Amino acid sequence: NAKILGIIPFLIFIIMYSIYLFEVNKNISKNIKYIFFILGLTFIFIIILWPYLWFDPINNFIKAFTDIIAAHNNLSVITLFNGEYITSTNTPWFYRILWFYITIPVIVGIFFTIGFSIIIVNFVKRILELNDKNQIIWKNNEDFYDFYLFFVVIAVCFLTIKFNDSQFNGWRHLYFLYSVIIYFSIFAYKLILKNKKNFLKYFLNSIIIINISYNLIWIFKNHPHQNNYFNFISLNYALEKFDLDYWGLSNYHSLKFILKNDKRNKINISTISFADLNVSILKLNSNEKKRINIIYNPEEADYLINSYMPKLRKNFKISQDKFIRLHDIKVNKTSINTIYKKK
Repeated sequence: NAKILGIIPFLIFIIMYSIYLFEVNKNISKNIKYIFFILGLTFIFIIILWPYLWFDPINNFIKAFTDIIAAHNNLSVITLFNGEYITSTNTPWFYRILWFYITIPVIVGIFFTIGFSIIIVNFVKRILELNDKNQIIWKNNEDFYDFYLFFVVIAVCFLTIKFNDSQFNGWRHLYFLYSVIIYFSIFAYKLILKNKKNFLKYFLNSIIIINISYNLIWIFKNHPHQNNYFNFISLNYALEKFDLDYWGLSNYHSLKFILKNDKRNKINISTISFADLNVSILKLNSNEKKRINIIYNPEEADYLINSYMPKLRKNFKISQDKFIRLHDIKVNKTSINTIYKKK
C-alpha cells in the first residue's frame, strides 16, 4: 500500500541528511536537535492530515501500518500473468517490474533504464573513491538528489519483492515512484543531448514526438477505457496474457448500455467477475439506480456482466443455452467487458 511505502523516501532522506550534517558540521548536539526538529514537525503534519490519528496518535499510527500490511499480504485474488491465472500470493518476484515495462511509454522505459544505469555506475565509482579524506559519496546537492532517488527506487523495489506476499493489479501500488522514473528519464535525455551531433538530437526529439503523438491518439481513441494501456511493443503480446480492467471500471458503461436498451422498471443484473457492481452504480443517477436490482445468483439474472477478473472461488460458467452474448466493450480489438442477456 502506498501509505506504507510512502514512509520509505522520508526515512532515506533523514538518514542521508543526517550523514551530510555530521560530515559538514561537527556540532553533534546541534545536529541531533535539528534532526529531531524535522522528525517532530513531520509527525505533527501527519497527525493533522490523518484524522484517524487524532484521538490516539502513536497507537493508531502503529496499528494502521500493521493492519494495512497484514490485510494486503493476506489478500488473495486471481490474477492473469503471462497468460496464466495464478493467485496473487504465488506471483513471481519480477511481477511488478514486468508490469512496469509493458505499461509505460516505450521512450520513458528506454530513457529510465539508461539514466538509472548511469546512476548505478556513478554510485559504484564513488564507493571506490571513498577514503580518509573523502568519506561521503555525494559531492554536491545534485549528487545528493540523484543518489537519494536511486536509494528510494532500490529500497522500495527490494522491500516489496522481499516482504510483499500478495502482488496484484499490476504495479499500481508503486505509482508514486513515477515522478522518480521521469526524473531518471530526463537525466538520461539531458546527458544524451550534450552530444554535439545535431543528427542525434533531431533523431531523439523526433522519436519522443512520435511516441507522445501515438499515446495521445491511443488515449483519444480508447477513452474512457485508457486504463487498459499497454505500450506498442508489448501490446499484441500483453492484451490476452495480462489483467485488463481489473477494477471493473467498464462495468458502469455496461450498466448504462443495459439501461438504455431495456426499458423495464426493474432489471436483475449480476456479475461473474471480481469487481463489485454496487460500486459501479454509485455514478448512476437516482432514477437509474432504482431500475437496477443487483443479485448474487447469476442463474436468476436478466443480464450478466463479465469484466474478465475471475473470482477466487465459485466462478460461474455461462451456459449458451440460457444466455446470449449481447454487447462487448473493446480496447485494441480485445474485450474488456461483456454483457450476456438471458434468452
